[in-house]
Amino acid sequence: MMRSILWRGTAGPGGSSANALTRDGLADLGGGGDFHDTLVEVTFDGDTAPLAEPARALDGVSNAEARGPLLRVFSRRGGQIIPALIDAGDAHALTVRDIHLSRPSLETLFISLTGRKLA
Repeated sequence: MMRSILWRGTAGPGGSSANALTRDGLADLGGGGDFHDTLVEVTFDGDTAPLAEPARALDGVSNAEARGPLLRVFSRRGGQIIPALIDAGDAHALTVRDIHLSRPSLETLFISLTGRKLA
């Protein structure tokens, strides 16, 4: 398991001013899906608001967000949920325009916390 150490002041190991966090603990600070979830982004040809609730009900999904034509779904099942998302779109007469999968990283956590990319 990877560990991240955040030091404050000049304290060393065993000092009360050092905070040790696991990668997962640090990632939990970013909100959204679980750190081990894959982000599945499906772009449709229309508003995805009606798809968010059905997506949240899928097995293995921890969160789903509708942002205009973009549906963002966090899932432990990764790409296995794509057919169900396409079917949900079909049920609302929406056509898929693009699909993107991305595994979470500490960089994506940094962006979610600060709103900016690393230089």
